[in-house]
Amino acid sequence: MQNLNTNKQVAVVMATYNPNIEFFVKQIHSIKEQTYTNWECIVIDDCSSNEKFEEIKKIIVEDVRFTLHQNKVNLGSYHTFEEGLKLIANSQHEYICFCDQDDIWLPRKIEILVKEFDDLQISCVHSDLQLIDADDNLIHPSCWQFEGRNTEIYDSQLLILRNTITGCSMMFRKTVLEMALPFPKQQIKNSFHHDLWIALISLKHGAIKPIYEPLVLYRQHGNNVVGAMKSFSKRDFFHKLMSSNNPIKLIIDRSIFQIIARENIASSYNERINDKSFNYFHSKFDFAFSMILLSIKSFIKKIGVIRIMPYLIIGKFFLSISSKRNPHNRRVN
Repeated sequence: MQNLNTNKQVAVVMATYNPNIEFFVKQIHSIKEQTYTNWECIVIDDCSSNEKFEEIKKIIVEDVRFTLHQNKVNLGSYHTFEEGLKLIANSQHEYICFCDQDDIWLPRKIEILVKEFDDLQISCVHSDLQLIDADDNLIHPSCWQFEGRNTEIYDSQLLILRNTITGCSMMFRKTVLEMALPFPKQQIKNSFHHDLWIALISLKHGAIKPIYEPLVLYRQHGNNVVGAMKSFSKRDFFHKLMSSNNPIKLIIDRSIFQIIARENIASSYNERINDKSFNYFHSKFDFAFSMILLSIKSFIKKIGVIRIMPYLIIGKFFLSISSKRNPHNRRVN
């Protein structure tokens, strides 16, 4: 431990909102127990109740490595993480981690991730995670296996179709912030998350590297903003359809949501990187044909996104009908 090089300063950006205090204490303790010690944790609270905010303050107040800020209005997790990044945009930190309020970091998480940046080509790294329940019991030893992720493929179009990078497991260079901030506006709330946006921008700064060792105990409980999702099951899909009062409406609504979300982030990404080249979401060619090409691409690169193509085609169809009736109506609430 004495030989560990901790010259590089790491910023840990944590978003909180009315946390379960027992979970929060465990998360804070796991950060304090990191073998890599040159870190600062910036906690951004998204307008928790006064009682919860005071408890958060009490838990971290005695450790000067923690700073606490609170949003003036409730922004949601996406923009709360953005506020945290804005606070450190001009700081001396070299690497940045995202942190949730209810997970547990394994002791060598920061140490292992920082070492990967010895390779100057690396702009972002992320690790596997173990899934635990509310009582810290192990659900699955690998989130990547549980979700059926292919973490070897990093391609902007495929990432937009299926993000394989979990925010609380990632670390990226601070230089990414120059292009990442401010975050793009979302046409639909929570249509994409902060980790996908940072991953896309990181691709323009270098390579993204997966670490196959789980470094986070990723807690799954009823109040997760985002949680692990088991790999696609036809049985689960048809069960959801059969139990719906209006399965056709369910398919249409989901399809419209999926296509608007992806058109939104694809457009934001292309504008931010000033890339006017061809993309599958706003091509001059027939959209269905473009989806076929992207399906082939995903099949070749062994990333399971073909299942979402019908949603995108259906969503595009109904959006085109809606826009013909009302050209200004492009938003789904």
